[in-house]
Amino acid sequence: MIFYYVCDYINIALKTWLALQVVDGIYGAKRSKKQIFIGQVIAITLAALLQIINEIYMHLPFSNNLLLIIIIIGIIISVSCYKCNLYNALWVNLLTEVSLALVDFFILTCVYLIIDWLGGRRDILLFAGIWRGCYLLIYAILLLPVGCILKSWLIGKKQEILRHRNKALVLGILLLPCMVYFQKIYLQEMVNILFYQWCFFLLTFLLIVVIFFFNTIWQKIEEESKIQRMEITMLEENYQLLLENYNQKSIIMHDMKNHLRTISAMIKESRLEDCESYIGQIVGEIKKSENVVWTNHKILDLVLNMKFQEARKAKIKVRCKSDDMSDLSLSAGEICSLFANLLDNAIEASMKCPIQIERMINIVCQRHGSKLFVSVTNFMKKEMNSQTNLFLKTTKKEEELHGFGLRSVKRIIHEREGYMKIKILGEQFRIILYLNGFSN
Repeated sequence: MIFYYVCDYINIALKTWLALQVVDGIYGAKRSKKQIFIGQVIAITLAALLQIINEIYMHLPFSNNLLLIIIIIGIIISVSCYKCNLYNALWVNLLTEVSLALVDFFILTCVYLIIDWLGGRRDILLFAGIWRGCYLLIYAILLLPVGCILKSWLIGKKQEILRHRNKALVLGILLLPCMVYFQKIYLQEMVNILFYQWCFFLLTFLLIVVIFFFNTIWQKIEEESKIQRMEITMLEENYQLLLENYNQKSIIMHDMKNHLRTISAMIKESRLEDCESYIGQIVGEIKKSENVVWTNHKILDLVLNMKFQEARKAKIKVRCKSDDMSDLSLSAGEICSLFANLLDNAIEASMKCPIQIERMINIVCQRHGSKLFVSVTNFMKKEMNSQTNLFLKTTKKEEELHGFGLRSVKRIIHEREGYMKIKILGEQFRIILYLNGFSN
């Protein structure tokens, strides 16, 4: 029996560890490694001890109440050690623990039916003993690579997963009564009737997954449509800005004859100071509507000039260094979405900086063969340094109505087979993009 209890302890400990790895993969740590390790040890020890106590005094290999207590323990540790709130901790721990229990019951059903078909003792895995101990130990050992692989996969997919956390909670709630039902069957030693119930459950579960899948596709189509409308709106705004600049220049050129006559009259009357002041006013008006050639690409220069003017109005310094982008293969919509959204976020972050922090945006555009390298650097509040998702989450009210700019940037990077990297150094926030931007 000691061997069995040791195996049971290891099994429940690794199940709890796996649930915490899922939380870590999706939300990341907010404590030091030492503090997280202590938190994990506390959660694992409590869960395992409760399981052993339950088996010794209640003689129950499965317990709904115990599972709920373990979920609560996982929620507390998740909120304490990781960057997630109570709601996020709830759906992750609920879905993970219930899924692990269902997988356990399914394996037991398969073994039971196989042994029954072979004519052996069918309940060898249902009660405390060496056979069940071996099964729990093998199951626990398999959870180690599963946890490591799952955490690595979740880190790369966490943004997509977070968008579907409500569905995950619904799925966990739907699976909970199924787990209770199968547990009741096991405790009544009626496993031989489970074959058809499992078939029905798996078909129903598959149907739910298919419904969620198509709902996700529909949402993605809707988001793509919103992104396209945003890009069209942005192009229209840029076009209107171009017309406005053109009209301003046309007005200045139309009035130039009158300006020259006025200047000539001032010179004849020796009103040199008034003449100098008048010329300064004219030069200022010309500079307001001036479009600087930064990249030698008309659309890109137009977007940069538009955003740089917004930055200067907000008293934000701008520096731009660029290679010749005249043969850039990005479409007008891609250019507007990519650069306008990057600069909008940089301007927004810079405007929130206190007076003592320099408000400056530095953008670099370089060509490396067929690759386009873009770096946008700005300064931010010191307390935001730990928030590596500053650019990944909108700070506007009604978040569900915003954030499409980022999705548009990600979509372009994905379609252009590139990647995005974020670096934070002190008060400096930098976004680096690398993607296919030229035809050769």
